[in-house]
Amino acid sequence: RHGVSKRRQRGAADAGTRAVSGITAIRTPVPSMAAEEVLPPCAAAASSSDPAASSTIPAMSRSSTAGHLIDHHPATAIDRNWTALAVRRLEADARRSADTHLMKLPLSGPVDLYLKDESTHPTGSLKHRLARSLFLYALCNGWIGPATTVVEASSGSTAVSEAYFARLLGVPFIAVMSRATSPAKIALIEREGGRCHLIDDAAAVSEVAARLARELDGHFLDQFTYA
Repeated sequence: RHGVSKRRQRGAADAGTRAVSGITAIRTPVPSMAAEEVLPPCAAAASSSDPAASSTIPAMSRSSTAGHLIDHHPATAIDRNWTALAVRRLEADARRSADTHLMKLPLSGPVDLYLKDESTHPTGSLKHRLARSLFLYALCNGWIGPATTVVEASSGSTAVSEAYFARLLGVPFIAVMSRATSPAKIALIEREGGRCHLIDDAAAVSEVAARLARELDGHFLDQFTYA
């Protein structure tokens, strides 16, 4: 019985490829980690206990089967040491911004209503947490490296915070926005080191941002898909 059970286990492990709704899925065994060894997903991906391991890892690229998406993820080699440092910088910002002021709104009824004052972020933008999450997600997937140009389609508010994080990581940032965007928002993005690519058709910002990312071999953050 023990031998049969072992053969069954090996058979299940060897059945690595199976078809699901016409898509080939590949199972890969995941090594177990002791509780004290568990790291944040990005830090785990960006670190290695093997001294012989390479300092670079191949980036994950999105399958071309998702043809309805217009995002662009270049398959480039990512420096895992740089990625680990970038993740630590984002985590440091997360710890700092977790404690935005909690304001109690006076109401006449029996309900206590509290609001988080997101204007206290360094950028003064309520999209600050979203922008950090978009960068963290891209780093975890190997879509942003030390020389990657980051591109976003925005009406302005998100791009202000994204320009801040791009500067924090030391990568170029381009915001594709409508030409009707207020000069004040443009000034805030440029203050954080970002560049603004203004277009006439506001409905085409995502399409233009994706095209720019392809042309520059950069990364399109695509907040409207990943938010």
